[in-house]
Amino acid sequence: MKKTILVILSLVFSIVNFAQDETLDSCNFESLCPILVLDTASTNIWEIGTPSKIIFDSAYSATNALITDSINAYPINNHSSFTITIIDTNYTLDEFFIEFVMKIDTDSLADDGYIDMSYDGGLNWYDFFDQPGFAISYATTNFLGYGDTLFNGKYGVSGTISDWKECNIYMRFYTPLQVVADSLMIRFNFISDSINTNKEGWMIDDLKFSLIVPYDNISENENTAILIYPSPSKSQINIELKEITDFQNASIQLIDNLGKVVLTQPVTQQKTQLSIEHLPKGLYHVLLKQENRVIETSKVVKE
Repeated sequence: MKKTILVILSLVFSIVNFAQDETLDSCNFESLCPILVLDTASTNIWEIGTPSKIIFDSAYSATNALITDSINAYPINNHSSFTITIIDTNYTLDEFFIEFVMKIDTDSLADDGYIDMSYDGGLNWYDFFDQPGFAISYATTNFLGYGDTLFNGKYGVSGTISDWKECNIYMRFYTPLQVVADSLMIRFNFISDSINTNKEGWMIDDLKFSLIVPYDNISENENTAILIYPSPSKSQINIELKEITDFQNASIQLIDNLGKVVLTQPVTQQKTQLSIEHLPKGLYHVLLKQENRVIETSKVVKE
């Protein structure tokens, strides 16, 4: 059976361990997406189809996209959803990312999307920003945030994004998921209030589902391709990319423990220096990215 799991990037817990991303599945909606389930309610407007609107005029990479009605504006007083479910993995699930591209066209700070999650097959649901004690969640690029509150009080995404935006969602578990839960379901909710705005809704394409796997869970022949020193450091770190030769669209990102990107620097050679003197003390995740794909991850301590 094909391995499937929800999403995109992960970071290892130990400073001395390194990891690589394991892409387990992806969906461009031209064929069956086995981890995705649309709500079967008659009022659900999520569908997979060819966009035929003004802003939502085409899919991102092929013909079809996941869209709140491919032809009509979204109705009032609507709540529609689709769910992504982790059904199998050979690795311990500590951290993951979801990556996708999207457009939105909704009534700002009122209609549009938020995410909740279930760990017991859908019996109980937790808001993405209010997780049980074994989990800690982050939202990153161009998606959920505390500054965008919908009409139902949920933190979400709303307004108009007429050009395709690349989005990442990251989540980390304090305890491996298999220890504390029997499943993981992530539900994307679209909501609208009682005011008709004749807007187009929400469109998603090119969902990618990956897991960052620690090297001690892979083959002993795998060698880390990134070296960071000194750690801890007060002012400057050196980064050596020992096995990377193609630096096209490559960059280094530092992410703090709140999930915020605090530093981004292009990478053009195998040895790079970063100044971290301006950063607060603490632990930072280091991501090596290329073409918006995470190639390697590590950690560094600022003292």
